[in-house]
Amino acid sequence: MSDLFGLAFPFFGLIFLGYACGRFVRLPEEGLAWLSFFIIYVALPALFYRIVSQTPFAQLINPGFILAVVVSTSFCALLALILALWLRRGNIGEAAIATTVGAYANVGYMGPGLTLAALGQDAATPAALIFACDSLFFFTLVPLLMGVHGRSESVLHTLAGVVKRVVTHPFNVATLLGIVSAAFEFRAPGAVERMLDFLKNAAAPCALFTLGVTVALRPLGRVPRELAPLLALKLLVHPLV
Repeated sequence: MSDLFGLAFPFFGLIFLGYACGRFVRLPEEGLAWLSFFIIYVALPALFYRIVSQTPFAQLINPGFILAVVVSTSFCALLALILALWLRRGNIGEAAIATTVGAYANVGYMGPGLTLAALGQDAATPAALIFACDSLFFFTLVPLLMGVHGRSESVLHTLAGVVKRVVTHPFNVATLLGIVSAAFEFRAPGAVERMLDFLKNAAAPCALFTLGVTVALRPLGRVPRELAPLLALKLLVHPLV
């Protein structure tokens, strides 16, 4: 029990620290804008790239494992989407967000750290594969659904906009670059790699702290009725599948 607490505390401690600061320190919410930009467009892409690029390409090519990840994630995402569309009366935009709640595991800044700490270095390749597959899947699916939801132009124009969002999404770009780097065994110059490591190491603390601050500054007025079944889908059904 103490080992589990020791593994989880640094991650959840940062969230609670951010929450406490958001509750008791009076600073304007606008200050989060640049930090959020840094997390989404700089730090997390560096983290994604490093995780994937440092995995041997031969280990990334595991069709059976990839198929299992894609099928299980797609199945849970479909269930979450159907549930959200039903409860939200066909609102695709809200259903897209609910789909991530129900099927997207925290494989970014918490998943790899907890997995490697609990299971050791042998878990690095499976963690990287799950990370790459889930990232590409969800950061393609969500922009697609949001594009359909906000469609006011022709189908072709909307489709072009969705494709642009998917192709230019920083998480997708970083993941694909990581795969290419692993395939060609590319290593950046030492100074660049050190900078990427700085950014990678900054991603989780900044993201978790910002999450805590955001929860404090934007409290839920009520708990959405779909939250409980979506969490059950994520925490119970997805691992079983």
